[in-house]
Amino acid sequence: MNKIFLVMKDPEAGPSEDNWTTMTMREFLQFKETEEGQRRKDNFARFDAIGVEDDILFVECGPEKVREIKRERNHSDYLRRMEEESGYRTVSLDAPVHTGDAGHVMTLHDLVADENVDTVEEAMTQVCLAELPGALDTLTTVERELVSAFYLSEVEISERRFAQVHGMTRFAVRECHRTAMGKLRWYFRKKKLL
Repeated sequence: MNKIFLVMKDPEAGPSEDNWTTMTMREFLQFKETEEGQRRKDNFARFDAIGVEDDILFVECGPEKVREIKRERNHSDYLRRMEEESGYRTVSLDAPVHTGDAGHVMTLHDLVADENVDTVEEAMTQVCLAELPGALDTLTTVERELVSAFYLSEVEISERRFAQVHGMTRFAVRECHRTAMGKLRWYFRKKKLL
């Protein structure tokens, strides 16, 4: 992981495709020792690497933009720390929400304008859906099939039909349903989602 510095050749000209010089850390340290480097040293914003093999970029963008970027990074770091400490997950209004309309995707922000939509409920639904595979893993095979048949399948199935298919009594199906729902409630309470 290298540190790469994008320095403007002429800061008065502003950011344009041909106004950049790429410097290594050593070259940038030498540049900073010059009078020009001392004047411009606070004009560089840091952009962290996304992947292990990516470089860390320092881009000259002016002191106001540097402060704005630092505020955003500090806010992101704060949210990440709060999530770790509280166990709650922060949901962005820009998070994609699948509406079911032939792959149409909206964001929670789009839903805010719709007075008929409860955005908090929609956000919690999205978080719960993301946790659903883990919750289903706590169930037995029959319980998982029952939950899938009753709640996740597009084709409705009756309690009586499920009992016939699985060679169970209707009472056993009801007990299995009650047990599965209890396990799911416990899982989501443990995750602080209920």
